[in-house]
Amino acid sequence: DFDCSPLSGQEMELMQEFRALVYVAACRLRHEGVVDLLLHLPKHPLPDYCEDVMVSALTDATIVQDETQVELLCRSPLFREVGDTYGRLQDAVLTATRHNDLRLVKILLDNWSGRIYNTGYPLHIAAESGSVELAEYLSWKLVNIDCLNAAHKTAMDVANARGWEPMIKMLRS
Repeated sequence: DFDCSPLSGQEMELMQEFRALVYVAACRLRHEGVVDLLLHLPKHPLPDYCEDVMVSALTDATIVQDETQVELLCRSPLFREVGDTYGRLQDAVLTATRHNDLRLVKILLDNWSGRIYNTGYPLHIAAESGSVELAEYLSWKLVNIDCLNAAHKTAMDVANARGWEPMIKMLRS
């Protein structure tokens, strides 16, 4: 016999956590059929733990520069649950920026509904490496390109110190 009574709050939370773990596992294994199935199930509020699983999986996929896995993870409602808080995505974005991987940075930030208001560290990293194309994209996505890094320097200060003329020109425009 199958019990069809409504789930308790705790049972619902466990079910959502299980769904989140299965989703991340399916993304990591690149089982797109399972991913699509899970995307079409009814959505319920997710516990914070599920968001932590998503953020960790995104960071891990970014470390190994696995674009397919990052794209699959970004299709998840869990990704949208991360919300407007850039801090939840910062490790993945910084990792992709350090790899000078514009495609991964775009996948992460173009699928995210938030804006980066006061943290420009990815832009500072791009300015230091001289990656004008990456810095151009980040300066478009960032609201405040004049924000300071931990050393109290703007991205322009970083580019000036390195002598990257094309970067300096782009940051001035």
